[in-house]
Amino acid sequence: MTRVMLVEDNHLHQKLYCAWLELGGHRVTTVSDGRKAVGRIAEEKPDLVIMDIRLPPLSGLDLIAACKDAPEVAAIPILALTVCDAPEDEADCLAAGAEAYLSKTVTMTDFLGVVSSLTRG
Repeated sequence: MTRVMLVEDNHLHQKLYCAWLELGGHRVTTVSDGRKAVGRIAEEKPDLVIMDIRLPPLSGLDLIAACKDAPEVAAIPILALTVCDAPEDEADCLAAGAEAYLSKTVTMTDFLGVVSSLTRG
């Protein structure tokens, strides 16, 4: 069973994505405060981090970059998940260090497919 950390401040989105991940056979922990995310990731060392981009008080882009700059967690893949769906948003997420990007209009099947591809290995 893979361990996934979901960094998401919206309670309804947390419930939805946790339910999908659990249906996919993943064990999920959540963080709703961006200030605590990097420390929790370093502490728990999940197999995958799913990062919302619009987080208070920090940007998910800044958190992705901070994770990739921290040697103890840099190798953990990050999936950027956001309501921002312009082409430049995807480019910004990947440039910050995310391995994959999804818009929150994603279907469960596509979501779990990307999660599976990032946790193989």
